[in-house]
Amino acid sequence: MQATVLHALETRVQRDGARPLLTWYHPESGARVELSAVTFANWVDKACNLCGTLGVDDEPVLGLPLVFDHPGHWLSWVWVFAGWQAGGRVVVAPRDELGMVDLAVLGPEHPVPVPGVETVACSLHPLGLGFGRPLPGVTDAHEILSEPDVHLNGAAPAEQVWWTGSREELTGAALAGLAPVRGRSLVVASSPEVMLDALVGALVGGGSLVVVDGSAPDDRVEAIATAERAAR
Repeated sequence: MQATVLHALETRVQRDGARPLLTWYHPESGARVELSAVTFANWVDKACNLCGTLGVDDEPVLGLPLVFDHPGHWLSWVWVFAGWQAGGRVVVAPRDELGMVDLAVLGPEHPVPVPGVETVACSLHPLGLGFGRPLPGVTDAHEILSEPDVHLNGAAPAEQVWWTGSREELTGAALAGLAPVRGRSLVVASSPEVMLDALVGALVGGGSLVVVDGSAPDDRVEAIATAERAAR
């Protein structure tokens, strides 16, 4: 069986699960969240199981305006990996350009149902908390926390398309072939593709990623890189 990004995550969890995989900074709010491989994989498991609870676990197509609008937030990438783990494909596009999808995952700006599509909305609280109010017709992503920790990996074959974005379509094999990132590196999350290359690269290369989410002056980015001992 050909190795995939999901295999890389599983291997990281088994061999080096406690080491930081993704450290997230939001300079505008001052928030910092550090996720080990074990913690990230646990969130992915729960999101994948929520897909099953919502009835979209059979090779689903996940529409992810969340990732298009918020490429730097750590929860965006939980949903990317959950879609892959459910055996599906993720479509990273604006809400009005999703096409035919089985599940839409949105950010907090417009948390109302996508017509005819099961819809999840994320508050983007730094710790994954919910909106704190009902969302008619929409599942609050906070429901992830009530899902079991069962690890189900129904990944599609590596030769199938796993990622559809503005740049190109990528198969599982192409994703696993992205340039490996070793050591600890910092990325400013300027686009979904920049984040995809950085996070997948860190997984396949055994690296660790510091993500600056949102705009920040260069001296602030340099200060974060120095504090985290991360290369730019």
